Parts: sequence; C-alpha cells; structure tokens
Amino acid sequence: RVDSSGRLLIGTSNARADTNGFASFFQIEGTGSADSSQIICRNQANNAGANLILQKSRGSTLSSQTILQNNDTVGSIVFEGSDGTNTDPLASILAAVDGTPGTNDMPGRLVFSTTADGAASSTERMRISANGNIAVNFDGSSQTGQFQIADGSASSPGLTFWADGSGDTGIFRSGANTLNFSTAGSERLRIDSSGRVLMGSTSSTASGSVLQVRQDGSGSNFEVIRSYNDANTPARVR
Repeated sequence: RVDSSGRLLIGTSNARADTNGFASFFQIEGTGSADSSQIICRNQANNAGANLILQKSRGSTLSSQTILQNNDTVGSIVFEGSDGTNTDPLASILAAVDGTPGTNDMPGRLVFSTTADGAASSTERMRISANGNIAVNFDGSSQTGQFQIADGSASSPGLTFWADGSGDTGIFRSGANTLNFSTAGSERLRIDSSGRVLMGSTSSTASGSVLQVRQDGSGSNFEVIRSYNDANTPARVR
C-alpha cells in the first residue's frame, strides 16, 4: 500500500519508525524469511555483480551536485532490535568523508559500531581510514578495549605478514602468558611466562637467566660487535 504520506508499505498497513523517529518511505514487513527479505540479482555474462548504492550531496534540491565536507556521513547500515517497547540499535556500519573532497577526489572511511550490554546506543569499535589505517577500540585519545586474534602456530602465526605470500612469518602464542616469534615457519624467539627471552630454544635452562641463547651445531655463537674505529674501546656485555 501507499499511505497518505506517500510511503510504500509492503506486507503491512502501518509504517514503522526507527529509534530516532525516522519513518522510511519504503518499508517491508513480514513474519517469515521470504516476506521479510529483499533480493537484488544481476543477470549478465560478465564478472560484475548487483549493487546497493548510497549517495549524498549537500544540495537542497533533487539531482543537485553540491560538494561534501570532511566528516560528512554518506550512508549507514543500522541494525535494530525490539526491546519490548521500541527498537534500539545494536550495531551499525557507517561511511563518511575522511578528508577534503575535490573533483574526482572523495576520501572516505568506514566505521563499525556495536552496542554494549546495558546500553541503547552504539559505540565505535573499529574504523578503516582513507589511508588504509585500521584503528580498533580506540576513540582518538584512549584505548577502550582489546584486539583479539587466534593463537596460531610457528608455521601459521596468528599475526602474520602477507607480502611474500607464504604467511609463515609473524607472532603467535604457544601457551599461556607466552609470546613467540617465527620466520619461515620456524620459531626463532620466545618470551616465556617469567619474562625470560629464549633464542634457539623453547624451554629455559636450569640457570633461569633472563636472556638465553642456545643453538646446537655450527653458528651457535653469541656475538656482540662494536662498530667503532677505536681499538682501545671493546664491546662489553654487562
């Protein structure tokens, strides 16, 4: 139905409003998956897919092209759930201008937000800036949470580097309160739960020294080299 306000309502005769009182001019409502969903399909013999495009101009008339400003929100996807009285947001994805726009120049960022338990509004949790930087649980001035990754292993670290395509160099966790570093799929260094730094070994020696370097066979030396043109000033280990 098209109601007296010009809203197109599918599956219902009563328009809904979001948590801010906004009543969309196109609404779908149902009681099952099929009548509560929308499909956009593209049939064409190429590698292109269907699109959902959100646009914004600062103009006040239809079809206007007025340039945006830094921090303008271009569009957002908001997820809301009923609390028994009304609907409240539980998560959102927002796209905004992230710099000064110009002709054929539109820097942007994506902001991902979730709502904490006991709250009725979402808080930013992660953003991808125009330069590709990713900030997680950082509100611009303080750390507000944690960035958690899988433990991984020496051959497949939880935090790895993709440039060489192998994914076997990075940082992983082999056990509780232990931090491990690997290259080429092999562990090279670890900091154990007692704060000891172990190189060439996965377990501490009986001495319990804070820095332990051990390697079987050739190349097992530990060297401290001083690059300085003064024969009377040797390198020292204290």
